[in-house]
Amino acid sequence: MTEDQAVGLMMLLVTLPGWAWAWSDYREGTVRLIFFSRMRSSALARRESHSARFRAYIAFNTLLLALLMFGGIILMVKS
Repeated sequence: MTEDQAVGLMMLLVTLPGWAWAWSDYREGTVRLIFFSRMRSSALARRESHSARFRAYIAFNTLLLALLMFGGIILMVKS
């Protein structure tokens, strides 16, 4: 395994907890941004009260995780 493949694998492994958070946020109807610290982030959106912001946060989190996953796959396949 080359260094690029190892970094790609680590990137994929890092996204797993993020996907779990994003899925549980979607199911619970309450979402925070993953990009910022989830413990300190006060930017909270609920599906019922802030539906537009809820959809935007879910889309941002999904896009961020998809980019990380895509980068990891590219690094693993490239070598």
